[in-house]
Amino acid sequence: MKEKGDIQGLIRELKNNNLKVRIESTKALGDLQHIEGLIQALDNDNLEVRVQATERIKEFGDR
Repeated sequence: MKEKGDIQGLIRELKNNNLKVRIESTKALGDLQHIEGLIQALDNDNLEVRVQATERIKEFGDR
């Protein structure tokens, strides 16, 4: 999905039952610099996904 720039698909995957899929989707949203998707990831029920989203958002401030 990342290669196709499928932002909506990546955002949908944030609700996937598979934790690895949610984490990878969060990373891909960060790679695509999609801040709105990362903000949605902050509402995820899994701490690891929220941490990944926070780290990716912080990278925007480093630029």
